[in-house]
Amino acid sequence: PGVSQSLPQPYLPGVGGNASAATGWSLDPSLKPMQLDQVDFTIQREISSKAKIEIGYIGMTFRNEQLTLSLDSVPHMTTLNGQSFSQAFANLYLATSSGQAADAVQAQPFFEAAMGGTGSAYCVGFANCTAAVASKQRTNIVTTHVYDMWAALNAAPGWTLGRTMPSSNPIQLLALPQAASLGHGNFNGVFLTMKINDWHSVTATSNLTFGHALGTGGGGTPVDMFNVGSMYGRQAYDINWIYNLSMYYRPPLFKSQHGLLGNVLGGWGFAPLFTAQSGAPLGVGATGCQAFGEANCAYLGAGENAVPLAPYTGGNAAHYNVVATGVAGQNGNASSGGSGINMFANPSAVYSNFRRLILGVDSLAGGAGPLRGFPTWNLDMAVMKDIRFREGIGATLSFQFVNVLNHFQPANPGLSIDNPAGFGVVTSQANAPRQIEFGLRIFF
Repeated sequence: PGVSQSLPQPYLPGVGGNASAATGWSLDPSLKPMQLDQVDFTIQREISSKAKIEIGYIGMTFRNEQLTLSLDSVPHMTTLNGQSFSQAFANLYLATSSGQAADAVQAQPFFEAAMGGTGSAYCVGFANCTAAVASKQRTNIVTTHVYDMWAALNAAPGWTLGRTMPSSNPIQLLALPQAASLGHGNFNGVFLTMKINDWHSVTATSNLTFGHALGTGGGGTPVDMFNVGSMYGRQAYDINWIYNLSMYYRPPLFKSQHGLLGNVLGGWGFAPLFTAQSGAPLGVGATGCQAFGEANCAYLGAGENAVPLAPYTGGNAAHYNVVATGVAGQNGNASSGGSGINMFANPSAVYSNFRRLILGVDSLAGGAGPLRGFPTWNLDMAVMKDIRFREGIGATLSFQFVNVLNHFQPANPGLSIDNPAGFGVVTSQANAPRQIEFGLRIFF
């Protein structure tokens, strides 16, 4: 058939035989530009004509940071028979994950009302509707796939709440993200800088910074659409300690380069660049994006973190020749082709200290991550040699070293309680192996 050159107006996806949409982005009508307030304060002190120090404070607060909301999220605060869905789910999860049989699970008022009571088609053959939900949705319950569970209940016979989301039947679209300016955060830091200018042929700048960055994780999807503060925690750039040193040293010996010895030993220059920092936040993953029913995982994602059961004591240093005796970390065993490197000396002990994020029990998801990745350091260097042939004619030979010590920096491992075999296993290198670049510049 011929294609119509125009669509009927208004065009409603998924309604009246129209095709449904996959994702439909929208803008919050009250979207605002981000507002940033910053306060800096520094004190400088000249120690001598060649050296000075500076100490300072940097403080920033920001609001109206853009977040991606999901308007297709589960309305988990919906209440029936005096009980919210989140409360009912928490009770159902705790009972099911502990191994209780479906018919032994205590009836939850929400599910009894939502699924139409014991006489409904969905609940026939079970002691009550809660038992039917516990049996038919067991996989989604124990894996905390709340979005998938809610969508399945929406399509089940006996469902009494009607159409609750744009993805409910009739399906208009599968995801409805919205850009909204609801995020907020802050940064506080102090720094110490020292500068040396031509002191015994050394010129250098050294800087040490200590800072802390907290916020709602701008740009991501909040775990709880109805509580943006659920994502408040460490920002991805919350690196507490950062140190860098840049230096240039030109030995004064044989500066004039007279004679054969002067040409060999004179004209050298050395410029090292040293950087070091503490570990960045590292997440411990679990279900991925729907523990609170916040999104359809096929189209949106949220930075969920597993919940620690006790204060963390595992550290963040690489351990070599680790042999995992339990399930956790087995992929790293050298006997099975692994690297033998793990973030934890005892991967199983750390793995068992985390559990899933549970709707109705937890309220915070931990920001960018509850743990710290590996601290890093690196040394680069440039070496220069001036060669003089005669007045006004010469050359400069240069050697640029990246990672001059060929220091191996392990990359942060994957930490997912859904992948115990790979928990903490280091599989790659974060920095590049040593590289050398040679250069020759001739001037006349």
